Amino acid sequence: MYDNLFVSMVFNIGFLVLIANLVSRVPTIKALLTEHTISLGDHVILAVFFGLISVLSTYTGMGVNGAIVNTRVIGVLTAGLMGGPVVGMGAALIGGAHRWLFGHRGLYRAGLRLLHTAGGR
Repeated sequence: MYDNLFVSMVFNIGFLVLIANLVSRVPTIKALLTEHTISLGDHVILAVFFGLISVLSTYTGMGVNGAIVNTRVIGVLTAGLMGGPVVGMGAALIGGAHRWLFGHRGLYRAGLRLLHTAGGR
């Protein structure tokens, strides 16, 4: 089990490095990350981008003993280091909200339970 977990984590981190390498070549993202002063709109774009990386990392995770082992924190960590605290908090809110809404006890599953109950299942 732990060998499989290790291989999965190495794959996930390698996948994130590949995405980061490809995205860093996009001129718009490169300009956003290298400018010293960026606007509020740029902060939002970066927060959404890194938040989506965090969400993607959640889906590439692996279930172990009822928990999801993933690399979701790497997107948030990178957002904070590259874009500052505002971008990091925005990415953390996106990743955390996704995990809460679609997680084990989130609203999504509660809504599905309600629909199944109402449907007579």
